[in-house]
Amino acid sequence: MNGTEAPSFASAALMFNSVEYSVLCSMLLLSLLVGVYYGWCEKQDTVAEYLLGGKKMSAFPVAMSLTFSHVSGVSLIGIPAEIYSYGTQYFIMSVTFGIMYFIVVNSFLPVFFHLQLNSIYEYLELRFSKGTRTLASLLFALSLILFMPVVIYFPVMAFNQVTGVSIYIMTPIICIICAFYTSIGGLKAVVWTDLLQSAFTVLSIIFIMVLGFLKIGSISEVIRINEEGHRLELFNMDLSPFARNTFWSICFGSVFNWLSHVGVHPGTSQRFVAVSTVKEARSYV
Repeated sequence: MNGTEAPSFASAALMFNSVEYSVLCSMLLLSLLVGVYYGWCEKQDTVAEYLLGGKKMSAFPVAMSLTFSHVSGVSLIGIPAEIYSYGTQYFIMSVTFGIMYFIVVNSFLPVFFHLQLNSIYEYLELRFSKGTRTLASLLFALSLILFMPVVIYFPVMAFNQVTGVSIYIMTPIICIICAFYTSIGGLKAVVWTDLLQSAFTVLSIIFIMVLGFLKIGSISEVIRINEEGHRLELFNMDLSPFARNTFWSICFGSVFNWLSHVGVHPGTSQRFVAVSTVKEARSYV
């Protein structure tokens, strides 16, 4: 094997040591335990308890769950690669969060909270017809069937590259664990597991950033390198629809994209009514 070829499984496995394996196993085990606790140790005898957490959940865990339910391996791997390859214009998406927040809090949230529906598709039946509800449900199920394999493949492939563990081993393990705590524990298990996984994710990102800065030398050196690579860009006001990333395409495109995820997503609407008051619901959007 020459220097340009991919490393063997044996050499790749050296990139993960006992500490990394311990962190991974701890996160998976704790996720299972959360599902066990809410599935067997805490009664969830009604639909409201199972699907909506009894409508008495705290705002903070629900907010963290809402945030990190939209952060997947695709985001954690794809966005840094996008910015590294095409520049920091993508960062302007953060501006759109304020616009999206205003629209959701004043338009979508009051309606869904007032109706107290178990599923957002019930609204479509009330507003239009049962056929509309069925069609929307089928389209959403199809989108999940097409999207979930990608969401699972990204982190499993990354894990394979640093450990050598086959994707055909890790994929069923991850799927079984996620299906277990979701189906057994209901919304409460999902929310608290999201909170747990968000803590692992944030700490991991901070750890990687610190290691990166230590390796490069300083934040100013990072900025200098990116300036030389022409990656620093925030206000590309080009009006061309053919440009990859501009202020206008990122800003306006992201508003509509995030509205579909936060405003009318079934998982989000569940969290809208998982808290006691509309004031709490507004606080976590």
